[in-house]
Amino acid sequence: MERELVELSKRAHEDPNAVALVLFGSAASGSAHEESDLDVWYVLRDQPLPPRERRGRLEIVPTTVELLRTAPDWLKPALAYARTLWDETGEVESVLEGARTISHDETAELYDGYLNDFYRSLKTWRTGNELAGRIECGCSLRFLGELLFALEGVRAPYPKEWAGKLGELEPLILEVARTGEPRLQQELCVQVCERAAQRGYSHVYDDWTGDIDRVLGFEFPDPTSDTNGEPAPPTPI
Repeated sequence: MERELVELSKRAHEDPNAVALVLFGSAASGSAHEESDLDVWYVLRDQPLPPRERRGRLEIVPTTVELLRTAPDWLKPALAYARTLWDETGEVESVLEGARTISHDETAELYDGYLNDFYRSLKTWRTGNELAGRIECGCSLRFLGELLFALEGVRAPYPKEWAGKLGELEPLILEVARTGEPRLQQELCVQVCERAAQRGYSHVYDDWTGDIDRVLGFEFPDPTSDTNGEPAPPTPI
């Protein structure tokens, strides 16, 4: 354990109001580098809480078990990939374990969110609104990444941790992220919907009552061809 964490652990054990220490962020998830902070929840029995404290690499964030238990959705990935350094009662580890699991309803909501932004992207691409098409495509990919983890029964980490963890769809997802190209979005959506159906989420697709089928049927020009269907000439440098 890093020297700073050893010293903080000693301090916490001597603090009668402290009940746990929890490492979160990149140091807990395994993606830390030499400039990464050591983010720690300093869990106290009672409020009011003291202010955050910075000690070199240490970022100490006071909190309580109840605040962790009722954390907003945007904080759940941090909880899910956090690591307890000390937990006097075991309550904190129970909270973290709960954050690591994702429910059937949450997974369905992620799938619906992906389909919604995919639908909006293709609709706007079709009307020639490239800016909106690209923006909606980007929004869809956040839902999609979280959905792919959820379909495997785990909560997704933050996107910076996704590289190399999205399976066989990752190269296509990266290309869609680069280009926003609607034909690639359609190709990706077909594969995602097949995977979701295999996991028992066909009802989410069906609730769109044909709208997704309709946008999957939209025809878009091949961006690698000119207007006559011939390959486009290379762009001058």
